[in-house]
Amino acid sequence: MELSEVIKKNSLADNLLYKLLNTFFYLIRLFTKHNSQSNNKILLISLHKIGDSIFTIPAIKAIRDSSDPNQICLLVYTDTRIIFKDVVIDQNIFTVDKNEFKLGNRFATQKARKLIKEIDPGIVIDLTGSITSASLIFNSKAKRIIGINEKYFKNIYSDFTEVRITPHLVERYCYAAELFLNKKIDRRSFEYPTNYKNNGVILIHPFAGWAAKEWGLRKYISLTEELGLKLNTALIFPKNEVAADVIDYFKLNKIKFIETKSLEELISEIKNCSMFIGNDSGPIYLANYFGKPTFTIYGPTNPDYSKPFGNFHQEIKKNLKCSPIETQYCFLSAGRKCPSNECMKMLDVESVAKQVSDFIISLNIETKNYQKKEPSIN
Repeated sequence: MELSEVIKKNSLADNLLYKLLNTFFYLIRLFTKHNSQSNNKILLISLHKIGDSIFTIPAIKAIRDSSDPNQICLLVYTDTRIIFKDVVIDQNIFTVDKNEFKLGNRFATQKARKLIKEIDPGIVIDLTGSITSASLIFNSKAKRIIGINEKYFKNIYSDFTEVRITPHLVERYCYAAELFLNKKIDRRSFEYPTNYKNNGVILIHPFAGWAAKEWGLRKYISLTEELGLKLNTALIFPKNEVAADVIDYFKLNKIKFIETKSLEELISEIKNCSMFIGNDSGPIYLANYFGKPTFTIYGPTNPDYSKPFGNFHQEIKKNLKCSPIETQYCFLSAGRKCPSNECMKMLDVESVAKQVSDFIISLNIETKNYQKKEPSIN
């Protein structure tokens, strides 16, 4: 159990930490915010992995559309920059590397905080909501710091709301934007326009952020083989993620696969596909963002928090007594502490293939006999 979890379970320690930190941050802000340079620059901070980066986009677009786009700046991780290139003016996107945060990506280094000083925003809007962003902006000279976070960091912000624990994650980040906008963001913006060809490849991505969210490579291989009898399918995964002997099996059995060397390559393949299948992970939400139908296999996480909006997306989940119903994760740390991972093991290939096949039929995706162009397969 992490120290933060121990503290939260001890009300005395929790209250003491809350008072100490907020007194500290109050004093810091008292002596910094009034020194802010007078400007209209608005800095949005979205320090997330792929999936949550996608979930912040409706909030970012709403702020952009209500302001002068030339005054909107965005700070993201270096490896997610490409996701936002069509959302914010390119030269206004700033990046930090994850190694510029210490102790498990929690505390910003002086180098990272210096970047905030160089950008010199009049307003900061925190769409991250964690100790990572708090440690980055607590001594900013911005006149206003708006955002979501845990209660311990409340006095960093001039406009603050605690991170909501209710679905959907897109809603969570919109709360921060709505503090700035003073109005609700149109929920129709959560659904992206569908954009897919019915004669392209069906991409199947077997990996996720941690092992407990993965259905299993063997099952995904079996699913690819079964669907591949009639459809144009291909496994897709990062280069060097799959062992050499498994790659040899793919080649021997003529299983199509794509190894991506970068996020840019993954996005390129997604843009040309007809459909995307995978676990609760960033690539699924990338595919959704680019208008592709998706099919997601969920296990120790709750689909209500992350599933794509609209009718072109389906999911499958094996509900057990331990499955999360009103929370985002199961009580075993989203499966990380689960000894058996039954929610994934009990989902058999036949059941998944049947539901996927029915979904594919509803999408009018053609069989490979009608495929006119092969995808870029290794």
